[in-house]
Amino acid sequence: MLAVARGALRGPRLLPSRVDVVRDEAASSTGGGAGPGAAESAGGGAGRGAATSTGEVRAERGYLRELGNLVFHTSIVAVLVGVAAGALWGYRGAAIVTQGEGFANVLTQYDEFASGALFDTNDLPPFSLQLDKMVARFWTTGPQRGAPRLFEASGTYREGVDGREKPYEIRVNHPLNVGGTSVFLVGQGYAPVVKITDAKGDVVFDGAVPFLPADGTYTSNGVIKVPDARPEQLGFQGFFLPTAVSNGTEEASVSAFPGAVNPLLGLFVFHGDLGVDDGLPQSVYVLDQDKLEQYKNADGSNFRVSLSPGQEADLPDGGTIEFTDLTLFARFQIASTPLVWLPLGGISIGIVGLVLSLAVRPRRTWVRARRVGSRTVVEVAALDRVPRDDLGTSLEDLLAQLRSGLGDPPDDPEKEPR
Repeated sequence: MLAVARGALRGPRLLPSRVDVVRDEAASSTGGGAGPGAAESAGGGAGRGAATSTGEVRAERGYLRELGNLVFHTSIVAVLVGVAAGALWGYRGAAIVTQGEGFANVLTQYDEFASGALFDTNDLPPFSLQLDKMVARFWTTGPQRGAPRLFEASGTYREGVDGREKPYEIRVNHPLNVGGTSVFLVGQGYAPVVKITDAKGDVVFDGAVPFLPADGTYTSNGVIKVPDARPEQLGFQGFFLPTAVSNGTEEASVSAFPGAVNPLLGLFVFHGDLGVDDGLPQSVYVLDQDKLEQYKNADGSNFRVSLSPGQEADLPDGGTIEFTDLTLFARFQIASTPLVWLPLGGISIGIVGLVLSLAVRPRRTWVRARRVGSRTVVEVAALDRVPRDDLGTSLEDLLAQLRSGLGDPPDDPEKEPR
């Protein structure tokens, strides 16, 4: 009987993970004893005296549910460890690099920088890159007109101090990975190339100045500081319009498209002390006007120059300003996150564990056979640890397998199984 029950519980329907056979041999009420063999032979239903031995087979399925719970909670710990490692030892910064210029991974080259509590800035991995070309394309027709179509930065980079020069191309969501650090392209803008001479005719400024975009049409704001101008230092603050349009009235021009179709540079001019000689740090994108005076027109209105590429304007102090060229800049985000793979792997494995814990439904099943006089009484029971609707059906199938294994005829369908 126990052998038949063990085979039935190992069937494909219940899929037990563990099957135990327990024999309990008690003294006979009439005197004789029964050994283990008598317990199994009694399962066949034939009486062989008044032995009172009892045998039991128990099985349990659903151990994968416990494994799933263990995997899920372990993965949560892995995710927390990975996030903590990235927050404590990681760093993130941003830098604007104009086309034709370069960037070295040192703290002074960053426009913005933030790091974890345990990160040492002396541990920044040594690398440098040169931005040779920045490409920005926008949709010109259709419902997406003016939306970005392609941003791509290309050039060369070196890993380490004496590393070999290698080419690179960075596009949105396709970063450059170097020295355990990822370099992302997160934005771009325009950098007018301006040449300024002072009242003595000396060239006191000649270079590209990044103007930061303020809206979707790339209306940009920027500042130019000229501390070497004489007899007074000069400051310029204004706007850049990549595609300037005007309605012909006195209203200010606006940008109608982010591409550089009709570039226009508008600047207000200040003179005095820029404050750069005080030894205090200043933002290159903000003009401190505390010690500056703005140039005025004869009618008292603010003096302003409006230039297109190739145009030049005279300054009130006798100098000149020329809009010589237009180039682009790239805004890079440089980031390093140690163990970045650990949270991702933990989440993936945790999902598998969660599916196992939800899909696998554990069940315990018992079959007990004992002699009562000349009869063999078989008791069958099952317990679900998770509510299910097929318990009765499974027990009926198990009883049918037991009867089939013992060679007993099936019960009358109208008679309830015991």
